[in-house]
Amino acid sequence: MITKVTRLTLHPFLFGAYPILALLANNVGDVLVEDALRALIVSMVGAVGLLIVFRLLFRDWHRASLVTTLSVILFFSYGHIYQFLRYETVLGSTFVRHRYLALIWMVIFGVGIWLIWRRIRAPEVWTEVLNLIVAIALAFPIYQIGRYELRMASARANQDDVAIMSTEEQLSESGTLPDIYYIILDAYAREDALRAFYLYDNSDFIQSLEDLGFYVAHRSQSNYAWTENSLGSTLNLNYLWEFSDQFVAGNQDRTELHQLVRDNLVRRSLSDLGYMEITFKTGHYHTEFEDSDLYLTPIQDSSSELHSLWRLNKFETMLLHTTAARFLIDSANVLGFLVPEINYPYKEHRQIVLSALEKLEQIPSIEGPKFVFAHIISPHGPMIFGPNGEFVDQSAPFTFASDLEALEGHEGMIGYRDQVTYINKRMEHILKMILLNSETEPIIILQGDHGGPTGDPIPTEARMAILNAYYLPQSGSELLYDSISPVNTFRLIFDYYFDGDYGFLEDVAYYSPIDDIFDFQVIPNEIYEAAGD
Repeated sequence: MITKVTRLTLHPFLFGAYPILALLANNVGDVLVEDALRALIVSMVGAVGLLIVFRLLFRDWHRASLVTTLSVILFFSYGHIYQFLRYETVLGSTFVRHRYLALIWMVIFGVGIWLIWRRIRAPEVWTEVLNLIVAIALAFPIYQIGRYELRMASARANQDDVAIMSTEEQLSESGTLPDIYYIILDAYAREDALRAFYLYDNSDFIQSLEDLGFYVAHRSQSNYAWTENSLGSTLNLNYLWEFSDQFVAGNQDRTELHQLVRDNLVRRSLSDLGYMEITFKTGHYHTEFEDSDLYLTPIQDSSSELHSLWRLNKFETMLLHTTAARFLIDSANVLGFLVPEINYPYKEHRQIVLSALEKLEQIPSIEGPKFVFAHIISPHGPMIFGPNGEFVDQSAPFTFASDLEALEGHEGMIGYRDQVTYINKRMEHILKMILLNSETEPIIILQGDHGGPTGDPIPTEARMAILNAYYLPQSGSELLYDSISPVNTFRLIFDYYFDGDYGFLEDVAYYSPIDDIFDFQVIPNEIYEAAGD
């Protein structure tokens, strides 16, 4: 029985599944499992089609399966090899071009077919070997994905453990409840960091905030360098190690952190006080609170649904750039009608940001006390907004990690500055409308979750310097100070407006690298001087 199973021609399908599941496993905390399903189905159907074609040609299932597997491996490896070699140079010139690499791939394919047809005497033996090899390889991504999903399910089942602090302080109403707006402008750097490192003068926007009555903390630092760390701390009013002994260097498991962001103390406390929670679609899975009282999403164009099958999601664009489809993508100007809408994830992200900005200024018309959580992924990359909001075309696969490479050239620096310019214009108008149309003076927090992108010549320390501005009515701003950090944001609000007794914590900034986000090091709070100042 075992021999019969091992001789089944399974390896073409398993090799077709492996690149998809491996990519999903590497991004499992940032994409949904269902985002990979269409790619997996297409890969399986393609393998079946190739297997049938080669079976008709070779009249042997084992040889046909070997050629199918060779085709699958060449297809899924092309983009990886091209990406690796494209930056290699000989005498200062890049020597890898699609026309050369595609020719090499065709030669390898031709030689492979000849060897399988003429030289392999016992193809069934190769079937057994390849079945075993790819089955072992598949076990690793399947384990990673399954472990993550199980830990997330366990974290959700034990979410009450995260909210232990909510029983420590009993908040109470005192008069009319003010609306609370927590607006996070992702990767918005502090004024001095913008001027010193990004060569951008932000003083007009800062002045406009102060003219509106905001207190701008000119020496504020983020407590953490990455969105989940930062928001997990801010929304739970404490540093991460207070919630779990798992947040230590070397731990790559972020399931507890993700659950900490979603089921946070601020949401629970304000809900208990009778606040309506209003949130937005963000495109960032861990800040999409779909269980809120009012979850706002972009209006879908019904006519565009007819083309939805030709549009790629973010995971699919990443996958295609690793395959031989990279050739078609890079030739889109010639073969555009054959290429799916690669830019669609960028356009979708743009629509998400624009929709949230538009709806923010309409929130005051909703009756009752409201807690508005708006995570705006801008000026964080991808760099898709020009200074006046125009769409900036992109060719690379969509990923929020593009923020890390934003400074790899002059265009990246300009892209970040342009997005800051545009978001400044929109936020100035939005804040005026909120203040003008609110029946009761609202509480508004405008805050970067961390600073801007770093990389030569910008030091990692600069990532901790953030925009942090507060509109606190009834003299609440008198408790603010220039270096207040996000961990103390809701401690102040809960104490001053809801009779809490949290008090302030020491303001400390902890930087960590993206590949080890719990490996923290303290970053001193410095004022950055522009060259020539």
